[in-house]
Amino acid sequence: MIDKSSIKEFLLRQIPRPEASCLCGSGIEFGKCCRENIAHVDSRRVDSLSPAELLAKKRALLTRYSIWHRQHTRLLIQRDPDAGEKLLQLDLAAMSDFVDGLMAAYNATSMLEDFATVLERLRGNIEDERWQRKITYFQALSVSLALGDIERARAEIKKLLPFSDNEDSATLQLYLELYSVDLSFSTRQDIDRPETTGPDLKLV
Repeated sequence: MIDKSSIKEFLLRQIPRPEASCLCGSGIEFGKCCRENIAHVDSRRVDSLSPAELLAKKRALLTRYSIWHRQHTRLLIQRDPDAGEKLLQLDLAAMSDFVDGLMAAYNATSMLEDFATVLERLRGNIEDERWQRKITYFQALSVSLALGDIERARAEIKKLLPFSDNEDSATLQLYLELYSVDLSFSTRQDIDRPETTGPDLKLV
């Protein structure tokens, strides 16, 4: 439990040091990457940006939210686990959207082949198994889009088996796209209905 006198110190510790690896997954030092952008970056106004400017914006948005998660959600989980879990669920959804936008920016700059390495660096941004599974989903998606390597994408998505009753719908849809030719009609129907994806569902 963190007492009030140490909260400020805790919050400051969640901001990466300038020489630390940036939380956007670029592999660049925070001080040379997103540090100057996170204070004023705006999620709107993207139409007029060049691909490079779009990438910088998407990196900064992800980095800023990652810091907010570390400062507020992690603290709340320690102080009030039930409330912290609700906020964590919001963070998982928001961060997934930010990663999706970041992937689009890498694609726009013709650097999507580098995205698998970026994703591995993002695994530590949220300390939760659901985040690890989401990163694996993005690994499968990026490999499929960037390289057209369906077998490698299949290998990634199979790491998530068996699917749970509340599996992410995007993960189920990607699995269906990658394996549809190998699945029976009834199994494809089951995957299209997420409530039936419990342990009895037989997948490839």
